[in-house]
Amino acid sequence: SGKTEIYLKGGNINNVYGGGNQTSQPITNVYLQGSKVTNIFGGSNESGNVDTSNITVTLGNVENIYGGNNIAGLTSISQINLNGGEVGNVYGGGNKTSHTTSNINLNGSLVTTIFGGSNESGVVTTSNITTTKGDAKTIYGGNHQGGNTITSNIKIDGGNVDTIYGGGKLADTETTNIIVNNSLNNVY
Repeated sequence: SGKTEIYLKGGNINNVYGGGNQTSQPITNVYLQGSKVTNIFGGSNESGNVDTSNITVTLGNVENIYGGNNIAGLTSISQINLNGGEVGNVYGGGNKTSHTTSNINLNGSLVTTIFGGSNESGVVTTSNITTTKGDAKTIYGGNHQGGNTITSNIKIDGGNVDTIYGGGKLADTETTNIIVNNSLNNVY
């Protein structure tokens, strides 16, 4: 096994898994370049481990991006580059899974909410969120509904961001580091 390359250039797609259904993969690359997608997972669905997942959005529309896996397995490192297009929710981690390191770069997309961690459950060791341009209504350094994030790092260098929460929404975060080099409304 080597790496996966998925290019989403048009049409409507419900779920995309960079890692597969019940498989492991060293490296996955998913490129959103014009499709309308409900869920993009850099990792696998039901089981399997992914060493590194890469998701790059340049054009198109996606409701949810998960850097990691869906319901089981582990993704070690995720790299999510938001360079264009429209995005609803971004999770650096997985849906119900743990994750070692998530890296999210907002560099031009229009995003509703960014979570450095996972969605429903799972432990994320480190989440890193950086903004240089683009729009994000809300950024959470940690998880969404459950699980926890050990350390969240948020750096705002540019773009339009309304509100930042260093921790999770309904989930604990142990340590939060926020650096703001740009104007925004609220920091919690």
